Parts: sequence; structure tokens; C-alpha cells
Amino acid sequence: MSGIVTQARAFRAALLTRERAEQESMIRQWLAVEKRLRDQMLVLAYQLQGGEVRTLHQIASLERYQRLLQQVRAELAQYGDWLVEQVRKEQADWAWQGVSDAQELMRNAAGPGVMFGRLPVEVVENLVGWSADGTALGTLLQDAFVDQGMPRGWQQLQQALVQGIALGWHPEKTAKVMATALSGGLQRAMTIARTEQIRAYRSASLLAYQESGLIRGHKRLTAHDGRACAACLADEGHVYAVDEMIWSHPQCRCTSVPVMKDGKEPEWELGEEWLRKQSESTQNKVFGNLTAADAFRRGVPLREFMKVTHEGDWGITIRVQNPIQLMAYPGKVQQPALFPTAQANVLLSPMGEAVSGHIRLPKRSKYHDRYRNALDLVDSVHGDGPLPEVVLSTKNLGEGTYGGFGPFPAQWEILVNAQYAPHVETTMIHEIGHWIDYGGLGQNGVPGTTAAINGKLANWRDAIVQSPEVDALLHYQGGYGVTNYIRNYLLSPTELWARSYTQYIGEKTQNNEILATMDLYRQRPDFEQYRQWQVTNFAPIYQAIDGLFIDLGWMVK
Repeated sequence: MSGIVTQARAFRAALLTRERAEQESMIRQWLAVEKRLRDQMLVLAYQLQGGEVRTLHQIASLERYQRLLQQVRAELAQYGDWLVEQVRKEQADWAWQGVSDAQELMRNAAGPGVMFGRLPVEVVENLVGWSADGTALGTLLQDAFVDQGMPRGWQQLQQALVQGIALGWHPEKTAKVMATALSGGLQRAMTIARTEQIRAYRSASLLAYQESGLIRGHKRLTAHDGRACAACLADEGHVYAVDEMIWSHPQCRCTSVPVMKDGKEPEWELGEEWLRKQSESTQNKVFGNLTAADAFRRGVPLREFMKVTHEGDWGITIRVQNPIQLMAYPGKVQQPALFPTAQANVLLSPMGEAVSGHIRLPKRSKYHDRYRNALDLVDSVHGDGPLPEVVLSTKNLGEGTYGGFGPFPAQWEILVNAQYAPHVETTMIHEIGHWIDYGGLGQNGVPGTTAAINGKLANWRDAIVQSPEVDALLHYQGGYGVTNYIRNYLLSPTELWARSYTQYIGEKTQNNEILATMDLYRQRPDFEQYRQWQVTNFAPIYQAIDGLFIDLGWMVK
């Protein structure tokens, strides 16, 4: 490895150390804000404990609720003002550090006798206080905490309060979950701060390269560890023009080294070569997806996993694209052998990020292989845009309850019955359907099937409403209890989506386990026979979901 690469890695390590100290400071300041707010949330939770006030409408009319809302707004505004000043200062420091590091790297490459002039102060300072898309940094950071005039996460906070009352939580737990609901703004702000600081550093480095007149380009250098991004590793060694920023993504940790006009291009072991030598556990960690890592081990070139897009504020962005479509590239993919219960003649063409990359499985479970099978089935059909992280939990939910989904403010959670789960793949895919509804099609925990029913889901809704099975449920003649159950559960948009999504995945992959479960429901003598659709009746719904995923960029047409 050349000396300039070693030096560049040392500069990068110093930046990461500095960044950790900055983020620790941001978190400490936030915890003080959270403590003050949690005290007020606790008082409100105690006030509501055991009382008659139950609904969100009733709660919102309380004076203490309104005082809490005012305090949250004031605290977030004050924290935002502090954060803007901190990030502006760091952005300036990072910019000047970018100039200094660039000059040291050029000196290493060109020799000790080379002298560089100092860039005009105003040129570097023009990088400070603005984001990549020209938005004032203050506006961008303040918006991280406010969404359409309300504190970001306020809806989840309300849900936590109502849920805590309904389930009889101790007020301490209710207040804790309420406070956690607001932390999404902090995570968003930290991502913005990090991204804009590294942008200032990279932009200033490029200005130094351009000013020198000695540089023809700069070459991506990527970390070689388990935290590295597979797309960045694939792009390592790419020589960019001297006026071109390296392609990036939120939380990208890459840097670059200068390529002299008259000198030899620096060489080192690049990402693919490095990753091929690593253990399976490291490869799995880099991809975050066992199927992707397996495809890589089967010989799919690393470059095939990289997708280049243009994503608004982030500019030209690189992502890891869905690995299943690469199992038999080029062209559409035949059903791979990793689904032992499926027929082998299905052609699939997913796009986007792998859904499985956003779900955390339990470390040990008797159903582990079946969880993986369910995730692989979903990944083989479509990607996502992306989804919020979700945890899969194995719990005893009681006989007759196969699974559940919780869009909790503190933690998105999929539940599978540990004691009684005869249809694990079907159950898990059904709950993934709920997760996609809330986190992929909807926003801020509001399901897309209710929030956007006349928008992107309009075709699906029309196909569902016009299906004979839904009509049969609407007019089913049963006892009051059965009728009430049907109207409040089976006919709810969220449940109709999850059931249709499960049948869609089953039909798309021709998975025998899922298709057999659909048949079990259709053969029942009571209203349960209308839970799932006859194959011919399901065709318009199938086509509507196809169109939806294609329009979202989750699947190739």
C-alpha cells in the first residue's frame, strides 16, 4: 500500500474520532432536553391513570396536554438553535481541515519541495451554512424536528400515550415511550450534521486540488472493515474528475486520494479483492443480507450490487440493489433453488433495497430457517424504498393467534407465536405486509392504506372493493358478534392489504406452503372462506399490486 493511502486512512480515522466526540455532545444535550420533557410527560401520564379520559380527542382538550405541546415546541426550537451554531462551527472547521489534508496528500504525492498557496477565506467560508441542495443549514436542521408545524414524532407520542392508558402501563413506562417517540428528530439531525460536515470537508479538498493545478482527479478510498458499504467497496478505485464529488449516500465514510497529472496513480488492494478474502461472517455483515452475501460468494461481481441513483438532497447516490435479481443475471431471474417448496419456473425481477436488510431476526429460534425462507421469498419479488428497521420477536401469543405487528414509537416489531405457529412463512409475510403498509407506503406510523387510499393505492383499493369476497363479507349473515368482528377487522384497509399482500407473494413465487394456507381458508364453511380470494378473483388485485410496486421502483416492469 502506498504512503499516500496510509496517510489518507489516518486523516479519515482522525475525522471519525472527532465526529464521535461531536455526536456524543449532541446526545448529551438532547438527553437533558428529554429529561425535562419526560418529567412533564410523567405528570400527564399520572393524571390520566385510572381516569375517564381515554380518547385522543379528550386528552387533547386537557390544559396539561396543551402545556406539554408548548414545552416540546420550545425545547426543540431551543435545541435546534444550539445545534445550528454547533454544526456551522464544525462545518467551517471541517472545511479548513479538508484544505489542510488535501495539501498534505498532494505534498506526499509530489514531494516535499512543492508549495501551495492558501485558498481565499471567503471561498472556503462559502461552503459553510448551506446544504448540498442550497438550503440554509439552519432551516434543514430545524425541519428535522418539525413536520408541517408539529413536532416530528408527535403522532407516535400521542399513540404511545393512548396505548399506555389502554394497556394499563405504569406512567413511568408511558412517559419513557412518549419521550422516545421524539428521538427520531435527533437521529435525522445527526445524519444531516454528519452529511453536511463531510460534504464541506470533501468540497474544500476539491477546491485545494483545483487551485493547485497539479491534480487530474481523485480516487475513492473505502474503509476495509465490517461496517463498510458493499456499494462503496464496489466503487473503490473509481477515479473522479477533479471537479466531481465522489458518489455518496447518507452516513458514507469514504474519502479519496489525489491523482497527480504527472505522477503514477496510487494503487492498493481494492474493495472486491479485500472482501473476497474475508470470512463469511464479515461478508454477511457488509451486505447485511445472507442472500446477497451468498450471491457474492457464488461469484456475482461486487460491481453488480451497486446501483447509482439521483436522490434529491443527496445528489448522485450509490445504493446496494436487491441481490436476488443477480442470482442468474443478466435478465430476469428464474426462481432460485433456495426455496425448496416452490415451483422452479417463476421469473422474478425485484428492484430497490432488500426488505430483509431492514429486519433483525432473533439470534436463536427453532423457526430460524423458516424466517429466512419467508424473507427470501419477499426479497425475490420486490425491494423497498427503504423501510424503517423492525425487530422480529418470538413470543407465546396463545393458541389461535399466529402473529402480530406493532408500529410502536419505541420499536417497530413483528411477532410470531413461539408455541403455536403452524404456518410460519405465511404468518411472517402477513406481518411484513403490515410493516410495509405502515412504514413503506405510509408515513410517520400512519398506514398508507388509510392515508393515501385515493392516491398511489387507488387501483388496489378499487380491485379490493370490487372483489366478490369483500362483497360476501359485507353481506355475510351471521350473529352480531361475527358481523361486528368482520366489519372491524377483516374489512379494515390495513387487514385487507396484509391478506392480499400475503396471497400476492404466494402467487408470485408459487410457494406451496403459502398457497396451501390460502386453500385452507377458502375451504372453510363459514365467513372464514372469504378471508382469501379465489385465484381468478384475485387477478385484478395481483395486477394492481404489480403496478404499485413498479411505480414505486420496487420491481422491474
